[in-house]
Amino acid sequence: MHFDALRLDAIHSIVDRNARPFLQILSAEVDRLRAETGRHIYLIAESDLNDTRVIRPRDIEGLGWDAPVER
Repeated sequence: MHFDALRLDAIHSIVDRNARPFLQILSAEVDRLRAETGRHIYLIAESDLNDTRVIRPRDIEGLGWDAPVER
């Protein structure tokens, strides 16, 4: 298929006490890797909270992920 993806389940359970959210940092690093390699890489997050912040762009306080998964 020529694409890669990372799916994290239950992101609502991640305890993160960083000033900048870990999931936001991860999406920025994946963006950097996409640009550097030209590869199609997708981030998919499963959360019970159905929080739109997951897919909202980082520049408007989102996490910058590509797709949510709802249960």
